[in-house]
Amino acid sequence: MEDITEEMLRFKEAVRHVWNTYLLKAGSPISPEIQESFEKLERELLRALVLFPIGMSDIADDYRRAPLPINLRAKSGLTDVPVQFGSVDRNQNIQWGLPSVIQAADISHYRYVEFFDWDPYGHVDLSYVKARASDGRLVLIQQIYCDFTTGAHG
Repeated sequence: MEDITEEMLRFKEAVRHVWNTYLLKAGSPISPEIQESFEKLERELLRALVLFPIGMSDIADDYRRAPLPINLRAKSGLTDVPVQFGSVDRNQNIQWGLPSVIQAADISHYRYVEFFDWDPYGHVDLSYVKARASDGRLVLIQQIYCDFTTGAHG
């Protein structure tokens, strides 16, 4: 298992900076053109900053489409972690449940989907991680509670 927390946080900061500094102010941030450009930039930042150094650049195109083989791990010393579970409604919108607490060890079975912000069209902090649980449920975890690894669960 390889710890890639530093690389993931560098990626998160690069994404935040590009969006908040350049694209948020480039006309209408909600426009399909801006969103498509941002998704391409985000995917390539992930490829260059995280995936290429660990020999996995070929999976960058799966970003946001499927969970990546990047596992979450609770920060050292934590016994419990607050999370929110999501379910997809009939209109394909995600409905997030109320926060609940799980055992910290359980998040090692969650796979990274993306960094998340409640208002993706405004100034973003990306303070949450959206992941997929081993049972298929979507889950949100505040990034301050987790690190990132590749390789075997643990």
